[in-house]
Amino acid sequence: MTARQRLASLQRLLLTVVVLRALLTGASVTLMGLAMTHLVALPAGAMLLVASIGVFVAALLATRGWGARSLGRVALWVEERHPALRYALVTATEAPGSPELEAQALAIPWWNDGRRTLGRALVGPAVLLLVAIALLASSRRIAHTGALVSGVAIPPGTTRAERATDPLAAVRATVRAPAYSGRGTVTLDDPASVDALVGSEIVVSGSGSAGLVIGALDSTKLPVVARDGRWMLSITMASRPALLRLRSAVRGGRERLVVLAPIVDTPPAVTLLSPVRDTTVRTGTGTVLLRAQLRDDIGLRDASFEIIVSSGQ
Repeated sequence: MTARQRLASLQRLLLTVVVLRALLTGASVTLMGLAMTHLVALPAGAMLLVASIGVFVAALLATRGWGARSLGRVALWVEERHPALRYALVTATEAPGSPELEAQALAIPWWNDGRRTLGRALVGPAVLLLVAIALLASSRRIAHTGALVSGVAIPPGTTRAERATDPLAAVRATVRAPAYSGRGTVTLDDPASVDALVGSEIVVSGSGSAGLVIGALDSTKLPVVARDGRWMLSITMASRPALLRLRSAVRGGRERLVVLAPIVDTPPAVTLLSPVRDTTVRTGTGTVLLRAQLRDDIGLRDASFEIIVSSGQ
């Protein structure tokens, strides 16, 4: 085989190793991410996100090694590892050379060293994949046996039936708007977000024991109480957005995130139409036409003009 043919064979092996390393590393990232989702009981959407991260890592690694498509770059890679070639391999790759040049390019068995180097390059990703598989299997056993339950202690008096029922399987949010708005009460089932006027009372509830639910608004823990066989917690909508976190302590439980998006009641917009501006009349005689336009995002109860009667100059 000529030097160019041996280099082309090594190039094909190098491209294969690049693709395999990318696939093994991407699969390892995906499996480790899935293991973490099992341990913390994240929803299915988080698993899809983790899988997409693994695909991104694999694509990134494959792109970084895509320079191996150039035979000249592969020749330079070999020359860097074997300086004794003195660029004879690069020259032989670019154009057919003399027998002396060909002999110099084949004087060192660089192709054997290249195969061994590429074989060792697959050991690390393969070991990482085995570790990821073992971690995923362990996380599934832990989640199945309930050895790790989101860091929440299950109360001693909880019955077996209560332990087996996920209190976050179905969540309901009841929003009571301020009385002045006239919007009444709205019920939302399994909401991902709640939009409500500032000052609205939000009651989040579900079936199950209150001792199996932990709630937090951003970093502030919320009290969870039991009422009529259900757990519930109450929040007043603040003027800034917040994140409600709900975690279940049962086996195979989950974590739910609810975004609280406040709606600010804007002040009414008043436009004086006639007269076009505040007017002072020196002599209180005649007729003045008063007209105004008022707008509000919720509603207006009443409006009035203000007339000041003064004396003197």
